[in-house]
Amino acid sequence: MGTDVSPGVHEEAGMLPRVFEELWGRSQDRPDGTTVTLRVSFMELYNEEIRDLLKQGNDHLSIREAENGSVYVAGVYEEPVASAQDMFQSLMKGSLNRSTGATNMNVVSSRSHAIFSLIVEQEASLLPADGSNAENHSNPEGGSVLTKTVISRLNFVDLAGSERIKRTKAEGQRLKEGININSGLLALGNVISA
Repeated sequence: MGTDVSPGVHEEAGMLPRVFEELWGRSQDRPDGTTVTLRVSFMELYNEEIRDLLKQGNDHLSIREAENGSVYVAGVYEEPVASAQDMFQSLMKGSLNRSTGATNMNVVSSRSHAIFSLIVEQEASLLPADGSNAENHSNPEGGSVLTKTVISRLNFVDLAGSERIKRTKAEGQRLKEGININSGLLALGNVISA
């Protein structure tokens, strides 16, 4: 996902630092009357449990379904960010909290699947249909300006690689992690096939 330790966009930068720069630039170049608020979240699926990587002690999160049918993770922390550098720092902080371990195949192997989310909230003042100035126009509830809020979420998924038990020679906890990694990849494959 681009957890290279050097911030900013450069030749070796991964996808996320490039997205941070682009998104931050676009969020600053908005029409008058539009405000953009950015937040990030970072969680991992480790041994069948969802863990928050940005807020310690926020373990064992659960998946819920909203009344409108959308699915969300209850209780995940959304950290406000004010620059591309802030987004990168959140990525690095969460990456340091991610579950890793050594196997015969890799000295630092990710032991979980991870999701880094960028939440973009845009609030725009709506101009009245008659073309008059929105600041001099009242809405039916008595407020001075009508606004519209749009919330977008970009999810970046980093899947742990499939585990070949014969190659990794995993035992104990590493074996359990490998089984859960493979189980998650199989479930994802079935969802994609369906």
